[in-house]
Formats: sequence, C-alpha cells, structure tokens
Amino acid sequence: MKFRKLLGAGLVAALAVAGQAHSAHAEPTDVEYTLELLQPGPGQIVSSGLAVNANGDTAGIVRPESTAQPQFTAVWPADGTDPTVLPQLTDSRFSRPFDINAAGTVVGEAFDADGYTVPIQWVDGEASVVDPLRAEGRGPAAGIADNGDIVGTAGGRAWLVHDGHADRFEMPALTEGEPDGTRVAAISDSGAHAAGTVQVSVPHGDHSHDEDFLLVWHDGHPTAYPSEPDGLAFRVHDVNDSGLVVGRTLVERVTGAVQWRDGVMSRLGDPEVPEMPYTAANAVNADAVVVGHASKFADNTSFGGVAVRWAADGPVDLNTVVELPEGVVLQKAADINADGVIVGSASTPDGMRAFRLTPVAGDADPEPEQPITEPEQPITEPENPVTDPGAPGGSAGTGSGTGDGTPGGGEAPTPPAGSTPAPGARASQGLPATGN
Repeated sequence: MKFRKLLGAGLVAALAVAGQAHSAHAEPTDVEYTLELLQPGPGQIVSSGLAVNANGDTAGIVRPESTAQPQFTAVWPADGTDPTVLPQLTDSRFSRPFDINAAGTVVGEAFDADGYTVPIQWVDGEASVVDPLRAEGRGPAAGIADNGDIVGTAGGRAWLVHDGHADRFEMPALTEGEPDGTRVAAISDSGAHAAGTVQVSVPHGDHSHDEDFLLVWHDGHPTAYPSEPDGLAFRVHDVNDSGLVVGRTLVERVTGAVQWRDGVMSRLGDPEVPEMPYTAANAVNADAVVVGHASKFADNTSFGGVAVRWAADGPVDLNTVVELPEGVVLQKAADINADGVIVGSASTPDGMRAFRLTPVAGDADPEPEQPITEPEQPITEPENPVTDPGAPGGSAGTGSGTGDGTPGGGEAPTPPAGSTPAPGARASQGLPATGN
C-alpha cells in the first residue's frame, strides 16, 4: 500500500473522530455467544484463528516457540478443540492460512527454502503448491470459494485458478488513465464475486501518477471505482455475495473501518473503546455483519486491541457480550461465517490463543442487508463507476478477506530482496515475535 497525499479538509474532519480516545464502551448487542479458546495442541505454545468455513471449522496458526519461525497452519474442527497441525512444504519453516472452504480445503502462503512466498493449499490434509498460480509468479493464494475456485496475485496481476488452470482476471475499461497491475484480496463463498484493487496511471498535468482504484469482479467482469481526487489510502479485506466490500482507510495516520457499497465508501461506527483509536473491518458475512478490531496501534492488536462486531444495532466490543475467563481479552476478530460464528485471536494468561464465538441458540443476527451504521455522508462523492461496457455493476463476495497479509509486531521474517510480500487475504494478524 502506498501512502497518498492527504485528503481534503472536509474528509479529514469526517474521519478524524476515529483517532479520538473515548470514555466508554459501546452498548452490548442482543446476540450472546459461547466462547471456545482453541488450544495450540501438544508441543505448541501459540495459536491464532484466521478463517472459518460454513461448518464452523477454524483455520489458523500455531507455533512451538516464542519466535516467528517455525510457524504451522492448523485446523480446529467445529465439533472439538483439538487441532490438526498441517504439514509444511519441503524445507519450509513458515506457513499461514488465509481461507478455508466448506469442503475443508485450506489456502494461504508458505515460505520456500529460499524464504520466498509461494501459494499453498491443503487438500485432505496434504500440502502442495498451487502450481497454476505459482507458474505466474511469486505470491500467496488469497482465498478459496466453496466451489474450489482459488484467487491470488502473482506477477503483478490477479488470477483465478479454476479446474487446475489459472486465468488472468480481466482488466477494467477506464475513462482516464491506464491500468497497470491488479491485486485480488478475496473471493465470495459462491465464487461469483471477487474484490481487490487496480493500479492506474492517472494523467496529472504534464505528468502522471499511480493511484489505486477499488476493483470488483462479477462473474469475472471488472468494475473499477476511482478514489478521492487527491488519492485515498485504503485496503480491501473482504467482500460478501451481495456486493458489500469491507476494509480500512487511512487519513492523517489514523486507520478506520469502512465499507463500500457500489463503490461508494462510508465509515463504520466507532466502537468507542478507550485508547483504541484505530479500527479495521476484517470480514463480512452474508447478513452484512462485519467483524474486525479496534487497536492502540495501527494494524497491530498485540499491544492493545479488542475484537469488534458491526451490525444493524451498531458496533460492539465483543468482550462485552460473552462471559470471559479471568485475564482473557478478545483482541481481534478475523472472520465470520454465515451462521455468525466468529474466530480470531485472544490474549490469555497462557499466551496468545485462537478463539471461536458461537451465537447462542435462539438468538439471531439482524435482518440481512440492514444498514450497519447510522447513515452518514459517503466518504467519496458518488461518481459513475468506470465499468467494462456491458459488464454487470460492482458486486463482490465473501471470502476470508484480506489486508496486506504482512504479519504485525514482527510476526514473520522479512523475505529476501526481490521476493513478493503477501497480498492481503486479510489484515495483519498482529502476533508478536515473542508469542506473548
């Protein structure tokens, strides 16, 4: 993500509230949950939940030591808390999942023997490189749909792997500027929608500059939406089957959780957690329920963070809607499935632990597609979307979304020069190198 010029004064004022400290927690939602702390398993001391499928199976990471490597991918089944630690690629000491589909196939990234990122999948518990994507360049597999379609970014372009073949996503048609690279962050559960960004070389007087546009694909057809005239620093994390895209934006060094509907960005409500000015929306489900976090430091919950849920009743600190063991804080919500099951990372007296929140039977999420915040002025002035002629309008779907994929708090080692950082299947996990 490139940092942009600051936005106009009106937009800065609209978002500046995200950087203020607040004196009270938001009121709890009516939905109650049961909590499971997902233990790392024998020989491991750290766990973190990163993705959940339709069945409630949870994919995440475990570590046997207090250092960033080795790191393994693990799956906790919905009917129990004992994890299955998945195998590494040959000579690899690092892997991380970004998505898990209903069939239990997991996709993500691994470091090869030289420390470069490669796309990895685990099918029936067996690890292998996603060869069609790897052939196009370095980079992880960002998401997988329930039909088995995989998306990822390689060689500066977004790709779809279908039936063992990699097809390059179409470039959008633009009324100004020239499209350069594309990145895909998420794919919907159905596989019909995907979301990411397109880098555009925009004319500016006697020169041009690069700018990222929001990019959504509907059945492979692209629609691009320009950002603010002065440029808008944003990150796409996830997208649902109705076309709702979620993520974060940055204004005056303060990140805030946002959503896009038909390319128009609006800010999610502030959960009003004291000393937690930074927020990010990490995932959204079919009912437009969004989960993410508020944190003391931008994109890092390890040194202060709370898991947050946004729905029709507004934002809520998830620590207020579940009975917590002593010393446990839910720090980040990473994903949510259609049934409202939420997974993420918690701080405990024993160290970092994956968690899974399951709605109590009889409670229901708010009606689908209700506004999740009180209406505000959109962050961007609505423009006619720059769309591929004849292509459907901007829709995107739900996957396990994504951010820049770069571990926070020194989570992972820096790959060698020339390697490609992981594009965001979801926001950085904020796991400290110490594992505390």
